[in-house]
Formats: sequence, structure tokens, C-alpha cells
Amino acid sequence: MKIDKELVVKLADLAQLKLKESEINMFSQQLTEIVSFVEKLKEVKAEEKEEKKLFSLDDISRDDIAINSRDYERELSLESAKCQSGLIQAPKIR
Repeated sequence: MKIDKELVVKLADLAQLKLKESEINMFSQQLTEIVSFVEKLKEVKAEEKEEKKLFSLDDISRDDIAINSRDYERELSLESAKCQSGLIQAPKIR
């Protein structure tokens, strides 16, 4: 399929591009080459092969088990004397 200058101008207009005459010629040629390559790819008969899996997705879930979390408020209060109600007072940034 040949991409002519009129189609390139129409596409450039839709994309709100201002192209020079040399650019229109260049894009017309390049787009024609791309379309002809895609048409050649359509002619290639690909063999169907079995899909290879890197890992199994059969059993990727796990049970949701509740565990006791750490007592962060106690740990923070040990590290900082300026900890009140779970909040740490930090020095002001100047």
C-alpha cells in the first residue's frame, strides 16, 4: 500500500503538525516502507508452539494469619525521651 502525500498531509493536520515539503516526502516514503513490511509479516506462517511458563500461577494465594505486631510505642519511648502518645517530637527545621 502506497502512502501518498495527501494522506501524510491529512495525518499531519490531525496531529496538528506543520510539515515542510521535504518532511512530507520523507514521511510518505517511510510510512510506505513500514506498511509494506507489516504486509509481509502477515504472509509469514507462524507455527503454534506450547507456551512456556516461568512459574506456576496455580496456587499463589496463602492463608491470612494474624500475628502479634511489635509494640512500637514502647520501643519508640525507650529510644526517645520526647515521645508522647505514639508521636515523636523532632527538632524544628530552619
